[in-house]
Amino acid sequence: MGDKARATKFAEFLHGTFPPQHYKRVADVAGGKGELSLELLKLGYQPTVIDPRKTGLSKAQRRQLRRKLSIAELPRIQTCFCHTQAEVYDLIVGMHPDGASYEIATAAAKRTVVIVPCCNIWCGPDKQNTAVASVTNLWIKKGIPFNQDYLAISGPNTVLVAGTR
Repeated sequence: MGDKARATKFAEFLHGTFPPQHYKRVADVAGGKGELSLELLKLGYQPTVIDPRKTGLSKAQRRQLRRKLSIAELPRIQTCFCHTQAEVYDLIVGMHPDGASYEIATAAAKRTVVIVPCCNIWCGPDKQNTAVASVTNLWIKKGIPFNQDYLAISGPNTVLVAGTR
């Protein structure tokens, strides 16, 4: 789904905005196979994929982890993310996180959150809004300041940044 360069472009955006010296521990929420986490690892972060689905990197990507990054697997927690987990991390990110969008957006009350919403699988009152509107409406209601940016990728590319450290 989406642009093949999206994980690399999002990781570059994060690296340019939130350097790993200050935002080391990253929760990659609804991270799927872990492509974003792999890119973040290469840039010096300590990412953890949080996703209830049991998926993984390709054999070539796992070989790259062992050879270049000296680890056998990406850290992974096989569960749904809950905003109460936010305090363990320096940065909460979601690249097209589907149903995890609400919990990620809610975590902005505790930590810095960066989300690229796509589908609106949302159980809140804003079911009819776009994913971007649902997230930003929640932050407006909670009085959480946010910024909006864009990734140079095809498909959903709006980056929403909010929260505190």
